[in-house]
Formats: sequence, C-alpha cells, structure tokens
Amino acid sequence: YLTSLFAEDKNFVLRQSTSDPSTFELVRTLTLPGRILARTFDMTPDGLTLYFPNPGSPYIQKYSSKDGLTYTREEDITSIAAGCNAIGIGPDNTIFTAVRSSGVVASSFHFRDDARKRMWTLPLPELNGAEARGIGVSPDGETLIFCSWDKGGGFYRYVLRKETNTKDTSFRDAGKPEATKNREDMRKNR
Repeated sequence: YLTSLFAEDKNFVLRQSTSDPSTFELVRTLTLPGRILARTFDMTPDGLTLYFPNPGSPYIQKYSSKDGLTYTREEDITSIAAGCNAIGIGPDNTIFTAVRSSGVVASSFHFRDDARKRMWTLPLPELNGAEARGIGVSPDGETLIFCSWDKGGGFYRYVLRKETNTKDTSFRDAGKPEATKNREDMRKNR
C-alpha cells in the first residue's frame, strides 16, 4: 500500500514484480473519499482497515473495507492531545501513536485497545518537545521506538520493564506502563 502526503493524490496497492524484483507492479488504486493530508498511515495486517493521523489536529481518520477494494470512512478517532505524525498497529490491532508536544504537554505515546476498551498515555518529557515522524512497535507490543526529526533528531527506544515477582505481562495486559520506559538515544549510530 502506498499513499501520498496529499489527500487529493491517488492511493496505490503495489506488488513486487516477479519478472524484475527491482520494480513494482500496480495492483489497483484506492479511492478514499474525504481523506486528509497525512504524513503517514498504517493498516491492520489484513489490509482491511486503514488509519490516517492528522498532524495538526487531535484525530485519526479510519477507513474500513470488507473486500480490500472499496473503503468506507468510519467515525474519526479523537483525543484531547495534539496532532500526530506517527501511528503503528500493534498486536491484536491495538493502536499506538507518537503525539507531538502541544507546547503545554510533552510529546507522548498513546495506546488504544478497542477490543478491551482500554487506553493510556505515556508522557515523554525527556524528549524536550521533539516531534515524532515515525513510530516502531515490536510484534509483541513490548518495545516502542519514537523517531524524531527535530531537536537533533534520533531514535528513542522504550522497553516494557517486567516485574520480577509477577507473571510476564505486556503493555496491553498491564495497562499504562508507568515507569517502564528505557530511553536509548540511537543518534550515535547515524
């Protein structure tokens, strides 16, 4: 799936060419009526739900499909936080976002689990208001990477700290991961 920053541009489904693996072949174009300008998007593994975060306003557009051909816009996902440039779909279609600083509130991670009706916010004051331009979510949802472009850029890794006297737990099982972040500034590897 390939989308443009600009909403009026086409959205494409591509596949790697079997005759020339260095190229891609067009499978189809997607029509997404009312789509916003978005620097990024993510989708569920089956490709039937697409998410477009609004970089300037606190909402995420959601489109769904039954067949992967025709998509319908659903109700926006809203919050009181600032706009978002980074979204990642985690285990069990949970949603992780890296939200920019609002000028009053620090940059933060937000988690949403519609199936379990849970959400949490993890403020990241140590980033000094750095703006996210990417997020990484490990397959088990226990490691998050905040990728920034300003304030010197860099990657910041946060790992769930497990309690030694309890059973193994994950972000989605534990709720809000208080005191679980472990910052690793990866700028030295650039």
